[in-house]
Formats: sequence, C-alpha cells, structure tokens
Amino acid sequence: MEFTVIGDSECNNYNKSDYHIRFTDGPVIAEIFYLGFTQEYATEVEQILDRLFQDKHDITSRIRLADIFREKFLIEQSIEEYKVVLEYDPNNKEALMKLAHTYSMPEVKLLLKAQKCLERILELDPRNQEVIEFLDKIQSH
Repeated sequence: MEFTVIGDSECNNYNKSDYHIRFTDGPVIAEIFYLGFTQEYATEVEQILDRLFQDKHDITSRIRLADIFREKFLIEQSIEEYKVVLEYDPNNKEALMKLAHTYSMPEVKLLLKAQKCLERILELDPRNQEVIEFLDKIQSH
C-alpha cells in the first residue's frame, strides 16, 4: 500500500523528521504510532488521511489534521497543513486564525506572520473583535 496526498504546490506526505513520509507496505496506523500518537489520535489521523487520499481538497480534514499536529507539538507539520488549506481557500478565516495562533505560540514566536494572518482576517471581517484584540496583544509585544 502506498499512501500519498498531493497538494497543488508540493507533495504533502506525513513524516516525523522531514514531513515527507510515504506510507508503504504496512499498516498506516504503525507509522502514526511512530509519530507518538495514542490509539485515539492514531485512529482519527488514519481516518483523516483516508479522507485526504479520496479528496486532497477536504478543508475540514486538513484543518483537523493541522489541529492534531499542533496539539502534539508537531508545529512545522501543523503550519504546513494550514498553509495548504489557504492554498485551496485563501479566505478561510478559521485556518488563518489557527495559523496566527500557531505562529504566536511561545515555541514559535513568528509574530509578524501571525500579524499578517490576523490582518487578512480583518480585511474579510473588519469588525471581528476577537481578531482585533488578538492583533493588539501581538502588536504590544
């Protein structure tokens, strides 16, 4: 079995070390466990990957996968998935907000990138109070 999810700009396979894994000849679940996921997460990730194999443009699945990566502190993978969502849907406010939160994490501290995400949301939704407050917080650092 070979499992690959192709994005518009590059191959989006899943790997712990360099994010370019290919699942071959073996259960996907074993590879997911290698990433340190519990059974619950591993099962969910496997289901998400199956959905992405069927439809690489599945925004909901990509956002959930990015969320899981962020929860497991796989920050690079999380950022990459949010970016893929934004390639498919540049106005996706949920992905922009979650990407901004990821960029602003203490482990990441890419505040200018977070600010750009928030400014993009404000272009789409100028009265979004949550975004305005978050942007103020980032700009005060």
